[in-house]
Parts: sequence; structure tokens; C-alpha cells
Amino acid sequence: MLMKAHALAKKIHALQHPQRIPELDIETIRLVGGDRDRAEAILRRAVQWGMEKLGTSDLGREWSLRISKTDPNEALVQYFPDDGVLEMQQRALETFREVDVVVVAVHEVLGHHVQETRVKNADRSYYLSSRRDTQEGCAMRCEADLLVGPLLRTGLEWQLFRILRALEDMGKTTMWSLFPAGQRMPHEYVRSYVKKNPGLAQHYIFPSTDKYCLC
Repeated sequence: MLMKAHALAKKIHALQHPQRIPELDIETIRLVGGDRDRAEAILRRAVQWGMEKLGTSDLGREWSLRISKTDPNEALVQYFPDDGVLEMQQRALETFREVDVVVVAVHEVLGHHVQETRVKNADRSYYLSSRRDTQEGCAMRCEADLLVGPLLRTGLEWQLFRILRALEDMGKTTMWSLFPAGQRMPHEYVRSYVKKNPGLAQHYIFPSTDKYCLC
């Protein structure tokens, strides 16, 4: 896994973010700056863009955005399938770049929201079962399909972040500072996540998916 981290870091170093991505109306390295309205506008635009790329016009049901207080003991970003709610902490709005919000749209809405809606409608027992591999696998599949071209560097940065989190989960706590490109969430959130959820970080590294995934 450490070899993969070094390989990703090398690829990232060889790429540059475009200054602007017109079709998403974002400047890639500009921070959201705590602006909820701006974040939601980027999310909804990115979801629509992603649907067009994936050849679909139907998410299955509506989703909504909720902004919660900053708390490193809770997930910085998470999706609640029963309610169709995407929750982002205020800290995310303060630390994420506009391009990171696009990743949230791809992973949480086009990945989790669509898959969970399809599963819920088709197979309630499967929806209620423990299947984290297929949940995260779908979200990662959507990232692989959509974070390409001008979004490639961003996609690789998030891949590196998840490897660093998995390494942290394995007790390799000195790796974080070696890979600044992978520091896509504050380190205190990574430490809290692996402490509360030992082993779960691996689901983002070796995932699988199912027939309900849009991507």
C-alpha cells in the first residue's frame, strides 16, 4: 500500500490542476470559503453534469443538503440513505476547494444516493443488510468514471487520501506528513475515523460493487 502511495504521489506531481473548469463553473484551487449556497450550487451542478456524462436523467428520488456543526468525532461528510440527506460539516465548507465539492457530488450523490435508492426500491432486505464493500465500491466506481480529464489530478489526490487513511488504520501514523497532496481532510478527522471504526478504511481500497450502481 505504501508503494501505491508513492506511485500516486508521483503521478499527482506530474499533473497540474487547470485554473478553471467551465462546464462545472468552478476554479479548481479556490476554497469554498464557508459559503453554503456556493457549495450547494456546485453540488447540484456537478450532479447534473455527472448524470449527463453517465447517460441518465433520473436519480430515483430527491436529495437534500444539511450543514452540521464542526465536530472531528463525526464524519466530515456523510450520506444518510433513509432520508436522502447529504450532510457536510461547516468545517468541510471552510477547508474544501471547489473541486473537492465536485468529488462529494460524485461520491455521495451519484454513487451512494443513486445506488441506495435503487436498492431500497428493489430489495429492502438487501438495502438493510451490511454491505459496505458494495456501497463504497459504487462510489469509488463513479469517481473512476467521472474524475478524468481536468479532474484527474483531483481524483488521484482523493485516492491518495484514502490510502493514507488506510495506512493510519494499520498503525502507520507517520505517513501522513510525507504526502501533502493526499491531505484532503484534516488529519484529526482521519485519526478519529480510524479510532472509532477500525478496519473500515480498507473498504475504500479493496471495494466491490453491485448491479444497482449507476456507474
